Amino acid sequence: MAEEEFDEAKEDYYSLADEATAEEAHPWNDDDWDEDAVKRAKQWAKENDWPWPPGRSTFDHLYEHDHS
Repeated sequence: MAEEEFDEAKEDYYSLADEATAEEAHPWNDDDWDEDAVKRAKQWAKENDWPWPPGRSTFDHLYEHDHS
């Protein structure tokens, strides 16, 4: 099985989407997160037709998409 190349922007999106699922998550505000991670994740979302900001179920959908 070939190893997938690390994609920092995708990992940023995954991470921020995961944060959006937390029960204690507040309404999304880009300024609450690392500026560079937000910039990379936002660009990745745009290029790959994923929502921005990530919502409460985005992480689950992304995980299912990548692991099905």
